[in-house]
Amino acid sequence: MRHFWLKKENNPNLILFFAGWGMDENPLKHIDSKGVDVLLIYDYNDLTLAANLSQYAEITVIAWSMGVLAASIVCEKIHVTRAIAINGTQNPIDVKFGINPKLYQFTLDNLSEITRDKFFQNMFLDEKKYEKLQKPERNLENQRKELANLQKIAQKTTELKFDFDCAIISTQDKIIPTKNQQRFWQTKKVKVVELNSGHYPFFELSSIEEILDETL
Repeated sequence: MRHFWLKKENNPNLILFFAGWGMDENPLKHIDSKGVDVLLIYDYNDLTLAANLSQYAEITVIAWSMGVLAASIVCEKIHVTRAIAINGTQNPIDVKFGINPKLYQFTLDNLSEITRDKFFQNMFLDEKKYEKLQKPERNLENQRKELANLQKIAQKTTELKFDFDCAIISTQDKIIPTKNQQRFWQTKKVKVVELNSGHYPFFELSSIEEILDETL
């Protein structure tokens, strides 16, 4: 994994933000925050967290999309105060609870710059919001390997001990179907908040405070 400090001012509390597949800091660096440090985690070609978090009194996890699975594994041994899932599940490649495995395999087999950009476009409900996106600056082959590694991780992960406190679900998610997210989180009996958005909701939720307030 790689990490990027969206904010580092030696605050006592930390937001540990797990991004989705293919991301880096560019699509998320506009997210504002006050009174907390924010560490962005991305690139799940491995699940090794290199950052030292020992100075923080409280750590809140915000995990988006495939980052929900990564956070569930990485944070098992971290003392987390609160955890929020956004448009993802802990079983993200699954007919009932995530992306259809056949569609995931098709995406992996046919990944190109064109299909990658189409994926980014499908994160939004309209073209204007897509045009506002600051696209990640990552190598396509690196993203392909990440997609394959996430598939392997999902296939071999059978039981996760990490629990989320709340799930934010976009009502018009074209990437991880809304109904599958709803079905998954119903099995976990966590608080669910619905948001009128697509898979990428960070123009509607453009600050850490807005994300946290949605889940109170």
